[in-house]
Amino acid sequence: MDVLTFIETFRYPAIFVAAIAEGPLTMVGSGFLLRLHLISIVPTFILLLLGDFVGDLFWYFVGLHGLDLFVRRFGKWFRINKEAIVHVKRLFRKHEDRILLFSKLTTGFGFAVVVLSVAGMSRVPIKKYIFYNLLGGFFWTTILLVAGYLFAHVYLLVGKALHVLFLFVLVTALVLGFYFFGRIMRKKVMNDEL
Repeated sequence: MDVLTFIETFRYPAIFVAAIAEGPLTMVGSGFLLRLHLISIVPTFILLLLGDFVGDLFWYFVGLHGLDLFVRRFGKWFRINKEAIVHVKRLFRKHEDRILLFSKLTTGFGFAVVVLSVAGMSRVPIKKYIFYNLLGGFFWTTILLVAGYLFAHVYLLVGKALHVLFLFVLVTALVLGFYFFGRIMRKKVMNDEL
């Protein structure tokens, strides 16, 4: 089964599952597929929003029901340590609403898993968490879908011989962009520069 056949057969379930695991990259990739007319906007947008929300809700419940144990066992795999949790928890007390909303718009200030987990650990009311998560997710999903759509438009303008190179450069730029943005935001948060 080639990639296009797979996408046509499992496109919407794959989008949902991929959004749970890695929302931002899935959103950009879905924008790309939208421009290529391989998927439709309404189901794609809904599944991206819900998939990303399910992933975030998982981390909320990890924080609510045992973040300390998780950090001891798996923290190094997700770049979570006790110092980051203490720092984010202190920031939560001062700026709970802002952090919930802006963490969605900035991929968690560079350490989304910590922010989402500390929301659970801090006992942020679930209704408030859902409201701010979906509100921020709506804007974030829109922005990244449009970015992917525009990248695909440029891709279609580039000659066929350059398509593979363009895709490689695009994926590399996205991964590096998310990585360095995360590092910058992490440093700002840890230095109280919000």
